[in-house]
Formats: sequence, structure tokens, C-alpha cells
Amino acid sequence: MANQKSIIVDKAMKALGISLNMKTDPKEIRAVLREMKLDTFRTEYKPLKLFLDKISNHPQPLKQMFLNIKHGIITKHPAVLEFIEEALGKNWFSKSKHIEKAIHVTFVFEALTAAMANNNAFFIEIQNYLLNKRKEYGVITSSLINTFWKVWCATGSIFLATKVVSLDPAVTFFRFKREQDKKKLNKKFIKSLYKNKKLNYPEYRIVLDSLKKSGKSDFKGLRLNIYEAGITEYKKGFENNAMCAHALTEELKKNTRKQIFKKGNIFPEKMSGNFYNSLKNKNNFSSTIPFSKKWVNLYETWNMAFILSDLENLDIIFPKLLIPSVINTKSENYMTTRVMALWLSINTLLFRRLDHKKEVKGPKNKKEMAQAWGKINKKYALDLSKKETKIDSKSFNKSFKKSFRWPMFTLIKLI
Repeated sequence: MANQKSIIVDKAMKALGISLNMKTDPKEIRAVLREMKLDTFRTEYKPLKLFLDKISNHPQPLKQMFLNIKHGIITKHPAVLEFIEEALGKNWFSKSKHIEKAIHVTFVFEALTAAMANNNAFFIEIQNYLLNKRKEYGVITSSLINTFWKVWCATGSIFLATKVVSLDPAVTFFRFKREQDKKKLNKKFIKSLYKNKKLNYPEYRIVLDSLKKSGKSDFKGLRLNIYEAGITEYKKGFENNAMCAHALTEELKKNTRKQIFKKGNIFPEKMSGNFYNSLKNKNNFSSTIPFSKKWVNLYETWNMAFILSDLENLDIIFPKLLIPSVINTKSENYMTTRVMALWLSINTLLFRRLDHKKEVKGPKNKKEMAQAWGKINKKYALDLSKKETKIDSKSFNKSFKKSFRWPMFTLIKLI
């Protein structure tokens, strides 16, 4: 069985023009860094300082990254594997210059995400740098309204504006929890940070909520983001994938979890190589959330299908789900690295739009592909609901119709 799965992924790689012997093109890497506004980034973190210099000037082997992604798909994401098999049968995969670009973006995103996850000093460095780059365009993060308004007016995208203002607090929360002494974390201290504009209001609320005695959360913000995307899918006729959004949010609501910050490194499973070894940090303090394998599998495959159906610029949006630190990480680390990779991806997309660069269109038949993917995903949504939310398929379908018949009412209740 494992060998058959491996063959499926190998065939997909071949159809997409991907070979284990491929190496990066320094010229393409420099172009990616320019688009991310990182061509002038100078870090004090030695592993990344050496890495960025090396990849900008010398071709780098991609074999380890490809094998890591392959391992993640085979061992953790059966729904993605099913879609790959169907896509091969329908000849949906083909070579493209955009795939070559996406490979280089994935390579850069993986290194940055792994470094952010394992070294808070670097995390702070790159966050401060990119937020200052945004300020050059008039996007000031300290004001939530200013950020939303500036991004919306400059790009014409409510999706992008919403993502920016919802992601920034989550990223700042990670940073804040990692750098603060636990003894300081009390309401008075947090309120003083808010009054002194060290935290904006959403950041203030997230940190304040983390002080609750139980420590458990139903992840209302995450549920809101998932449900919001589900509404979009439902309205556009992607009902099967919208069902996945419903399954994910209902599971989060029922099975509350505690986000735990503890010492430990966050790396892809089965990782190897000098780069990851250089990031090892016995004092690293990061977030873990006990999501189940079934939930992570559904979230990953649902999000991929949603991106394919609804968004363009897949060359910089898909990589955040494909990097080894996301697709091949432990379930408890998944949301931490996914948020970091998404933040990098959204900032890259933001700069592309602010610079008025041409949009990269997805495949011409992407709607057909997304419908097929959603049909596969529905099976996993019903399985998650039955086994982890404890809802049979009849009850699930009933609650789905109730929630999506009046989507704005459900959305307001979430808010």
C-alpha cells in the first residue's frame, strides 16, 4: 500500500515537471526575495544569514524538500492523495513556469517558517522588518481600522484586508507569549500594554483570553475564518467543500482545546540535513495545540480545494500549505507553523497587490478540479463528524443546511 501511494506521488511529480535532481536557480530566488521585500533584509540570526547568502548566489538541491513533502502527503493527508490520483486519471497536471516559481517560493517559505518556529529573536526580527515595509505603503499595524482601510483601498480586496487584520494579532500573540515572563502575565500588565499602544485591541483580547483558568478554547477566531470561507464556497456552488468548513467548525466548538506553550523544537517529521540541525534550540518556547490527525487532514485538504476554487496567485498561496513544516509536521504543531507560513504568504500577496503587479491566474479548469476535490473532501468531513464530533450523517446534513440557509445570521452569532 505504501509503495502504491509513493508511485502516485511520483507520477504527479513527473506530470508537473518536478524531479528529485532539481536545484534552485539563484536568479529566481533573488526575484522571490525581491517580491517578498526581503532583498534588503539583514538578519543577525546566523543560520538564516548564511542560508540567505547561499541561496542567493548558489544553486541548492531540492531533493530533501520534495521527499519531505511526499512523506507528509503519504503519511498524513489521504484526501490530498486521493485528489492527486483522480487528477492524474484526468490528465489535469502539466508543466508550467508558475510551478517552477512556486517551488522556489516553497523553498524560501520553508526556511523562514522553520526559523520563525524555532527562534523567537528571528521571529521578532522578520515581523518588525515586514511591518516596517508595510508602513512605507501607509499600512500602520497599530491601528486595526487603518490597516483594514488602507489594504482594502489599495488592493480592492476585502479578502486580503480581512486576512491581514485577522492574522496580525495571531502572529503577535505567538511572539508575545514566547518573549514574556509568565509572572508578568496578569490583567493589569496586559492592560498597561494596550494603553501604551504596545498591543492593538484584537491582540489585547487574545492575550487577555489566554489568562482564563481553564485555558481551553473553542477557537472562535479560527472558526470565524473557516466559516467565512465556507459561506463563499456555498454561494459559488461548491457545497461539498462548504460541508468541510461546517465539519471543521463544529468539531472545534464541541472539542475545546488548550493551547500550551512549552520548550521544544518544531521540525518536519523525518527531517534531516544541516539546515534543520543549525536551527536546533534547546531553549525554544513555542505553541502546541492538540488537534487530531483527522482534523488536520480535513483542514489541509479543505483549504487547498478552497484556494483552488476561489483565489488566484496560487504560486504564492499554495506553498504555505505545501512546505514540509506544515504538511509534514506533527498534528499538535500544525496550526503554529501554518499561521506563520500563512502570514508570510499574505504579506507577499499584499506587496504584490500594492506594487500593482500582474495577477497570476490559476488553471483554466480549476472550477472543475475544485468540485472533484470537494467531493473527495466531503467523505472525510462526514468521517470527522461521526468519529470526533459524534454526529451521524443525517444530523450533520441537517445542521449544515440550518447553518448555511441563513449564513449571515450564523456569522453574526460567531462574531
